[in-house]
Amino acid sequence: MIHHIRKFSFFAFLFFLILGSTAIAEDNKQKKNGDKPIGIYFGGFGGWGYFTADVAQKGTAFIPASSGGDLSVNATGKSKNNEFGFGGLHIGYEWLSNKDKSWSITPGVELEGYYFSNTSRANVENSSIRLDFHEFADSFPMRIGVVVADGLLAFTNDYVVPYIGIGIGAGIISIHDADSEQTDPPEPGVNHFNSDPDAFDWSFAVQAKGGLRYQLFKYMRLFAEYRFLYTSPTNYTFGSTQYPDHVPTSNWEVRFSKMYTNLFSAGIDFTF
Repeated sequence: MIHHIRKFSFFAFLFFLILGSTAIAEDNKQKKNGDKPIGIYFGGFGGWGYFTADVAQKGTAFIPASSGGDLSVNATGKSKNNEFGFGGLHIGYEWLSNKDKSWSITPGVELEGYYFSNTSRANVENSSIRLDFHEFADSFPMRIGVVVADGLLAFTNDYVVPYIGIGIGAGIISIHDADSEQTDPPEPGVNHFNSDPDAFDWSFAVQAKGGLRYQLFKYMRLFAEYRFLYTSPTNYTFGSTQYPDHVPTSNWEVRFSKMYTNLFSAGIDFTF
């Protein structure tokens, strides 16, 4: 999967590089005809968001044959407690707002990155012939970084400017100190990931966004926006359960399904 992400990201970067170079060349040409370029801008933003995802946990408990033999676990559930704050930075280029018109469509390109952290929790359940009910209470402290390249269209005027955009990129999700406690049948104080509670994975990311801008001063503008972020499924391998008084297990495989993230933010840009 990492290979495909790198390959996709390379072609995405190449596409936006060519698009940006063409835009700058066209912009220079249009300058001679009296048009006013917007140019380079950079800024920061922050806000609040939440995501939804399904969670699956797989492993095997190596129980002696005299007690019934190995027990396979395939527990599933939904993540919860998925609200978080986030922040990020971006740099972009816009061009060609015609000074002879009261409004115009202004295309642009943008590269942005943002970060958020959250402890996602999930109750995952596994029923089998041997156990009518088998439940784990999992917690996953997550650190999520996303980098995307956007194409934008702004409906430029002398007042509040609406804009829309779509972007592609990649994200990395790092989990530290994950915990999986069996709550039914209860095993208090046992973290089934105890031998290695850390893991990470890459994901493919797509986002769509829309917002409003207001030019507060000549070289400064404010904006507020909503963005929807999709990230592809991710897989994590945590260590086996290792306690003197607990049956040994295999490593634990945890899968987060595709994540749908809603983000609301406000920020400030500095324009040139």
